[in-house]
Amino acid sequence: MVDMFDFEDKMDSAKIFTNGISGKFCHRESYDTLIDFEKLKSFIINEFDKYTSEQWVEISNYFDSISYLSPINKIISIRIIALLKDRTK
Repeated sequence: MVDMFDFEDKMDSAKIFTNGISGKFCHRESYDTLIDFEKLKSFIINEFDKYTSEQWVEISNYFDSISYLSPINKIISIRIIALLKDRTK
C-alpha cells in the first residue's frame, strides 16, 4: 500500500502547482490552482521506478477517488495512467 500522504508531500515539494493570480506555489486543491504539466510529467517520470505498476494504478485510483474535491485530482489521475501506458509499451 502506498503512503499517499508521503506521495502528496513529494508532489508539493516538486512545486508543480501555482496560484493562477499570485504565481506563488500552492497546494493542488487551492483556489485558482494551475498545473505545470512539464513539472508533473518530470515528477512522475522521476518517481516511476520507485513504485510498481500496481502501485501506480493505486495512486491513480486515489486521485480519481478524490476528484470531487478538485478537477486537478482527476487530471493527475489521467496523466498518471497515460504516462504508465507510455512507459509499459
